[in-house]
Amino acid sequence: MIIPDEVKESIRERVDLGALIGEYVRLQKSGASLKGRCPFHDEKSPSFYVHPHRGFFKCFGCDAKGDVFSFLMRMEGLGFGEAARRLAERAGVELPTSDPREDEAYRRKRQRQERLLAITEAAAGFYRDQLGAHPLGEIARQAIAERGVLEATAETFRLGYAPHGWDGLTRFLERGGWSPREAEEVGLIVPRRGRSGHYDRFRHRLMFTITDHRGRIVAFSGRVLPPPPGEEEDAKGGKYINSPETPLYTKGEVLFGLHEGRVDIRRRGWVLLCEGNFDLLMLHQAGFAKKEDIDAEQSEAT
Repeated sequence: MIIPDEVKESIRERVDLGALIGEYVRLQKSGASLKGRCPFHDEKSPSFYVHPHRGFFKCFGCDAKGDVFSFLMRMEGLGFGEAARRLAERAGVELPTSDPREDEAYRRKRQRQERLLAITEAAAGFYRDQLGAHPLGEIARQAIAERGVLEATAETFRLGYAPHGWDGLTRFLERGGWSPREAEEVGLIVPRRGRSGHYDRFRHRLMFTITDHRGRIVAFSGRVLPPPPGEEEDAKGGKYINSPETPLYTKGEVLFGLHEGRVDIRRRGWVLLCEGNFDLLMLHQAGFAKKEDIDAEQSEAT
């Protein structure tokens, strides 16, 4: 993709470099600049400096440096073209058209994807609210507490509760004006057999929110819970029910917890894989993801 220099400069001017890098790195004020631990190598003392007004960053530990384009390319492993597209969308800058048909197809695909992502985001909010508001949410909260998961961890990973019954989410989405066809397309609801209407895919389940490496909600995983009082356990339901593959979600391309751990993975150069959803939460909570950041926060508090 060939982008004129004036368009690149417009993107640099409109994208807040400090805000962009702050989505990956915990930054602190240092005079007119910002500083933090470098996302590209493992270090205990911050040597990574961001100069938002001058539009560049530099690490005095590993010599990584550059502007908004080079940061996003290196951080996300992107080519220049894709990095430019993302930054242009963020900045509200129109990129020059090389192939009108290709660009129009890309815009339609992006608009469609944004619409579907908005539905999964709404569903995640619904499940999160139901965890505290639904009369049976206590069963899910108890399951979380029994595994030693702290509220802060549950909030970070957006654990929720899919309510008991057939159509709690279905009715919520209808009230919000969401299309049943689109909700079905992302695997949230299922068409009723032999008659019109839909029912919820996830019912009376502890809900794990699945994000892609960019933090966008693309799927869900629902863990079985003890039955409500007075009801027998459903022997037909599996321990976990997961979202089917959808336009947002391909099972082999998404790794639970990657978004939350991506910066430390790049810093350290290794990955610790575990089998279960709860296992990952407990490792994260124990400090495997951001121990140094936690220590820094505790030090500042004292």
